[in-house]
This record gives sequence, structure tokens and C-alpha cells, in this order.
Amino acid sequence: GTFTFVADWANSQKGGRINMMSNPNFLKIENETADAYLPYFGVVQTPSMSGQGGIEFSGEVSDYTVEFNDKKQKTLIRFNAKKGSESFTINLTVFKNGNGSLIVSSSGRNSISYDGKIKETENKDEKE
Repeated sequence: GTFTFVADWANSQKGGRINMMSNPNFLKIENETADAYLPYFGVVQTPSMSGQGGIEFSGEVSDYTVEFNDKKQKTLIRFNAKKGSESFTINLTVFKNGNGSLIVSSSGRNSISYDGKIKETENKDEKE
């Protein structure tokens, strides 16, 4: 389906919790494509990436899987995405109440997690 995750909080590996409610951010998933703009707070491991700010990617994803856990009433969505030389592993848990937990692992940065909400994305052709 089509939906958007919007983070309310970012959680760095060092235990910092950053309020994201006033920062624009999103992870939009539409079938097997994804667009993401997520501010990043953490350590960059690859020197060539030190000038890059947030986690951003757009386009087709690979290894897209969806698992529904009936007992725990949650859905786990996993996929891989790329931007340039950086690759991302995305793990999004969607809970029955509409909350979500997102973990982003990167080939060049420490992983980071986000807590937020899932919103249905309206499927409109926006021509402006």
C-alpha cells in the first residue's frame, strides 16, 4: 500500500532523544518505491559522507518484505535503499494504534531510530 511515516522523536545510538515535531521529515512508501527525508543525529563513519546532512533517498527499493505478527498486532516492513555510494537498511514496525518505530542502518553512518506515526498517503496526481 501507500503510507507515510512521520517521526516525532529521533533516538541516537548514544542515547540522545531529539524532539522532531517541528522538523520536517518523512518516509513515504508506495508499493516498492520509497522517498525519505530524515534528519540525522549521529556519527558518520565514512569521511566522504561527512558533508551530508540527513538521510535522503528516493526511488525503487530492493528486498522489500512485509511480515504481519497476528499475536502482537504489528507489521514489520523491511527493505534496502541506496543513494549514491551509501546504502540503507530500513526496518519499520507499524503498530495497531498507528504508531511506528523506524530503524535505519547505513553503510557509512551509525544506525539511528525514530518513533512516530503512520499516516495514509492520499493517492493523487499533484500537478502544480
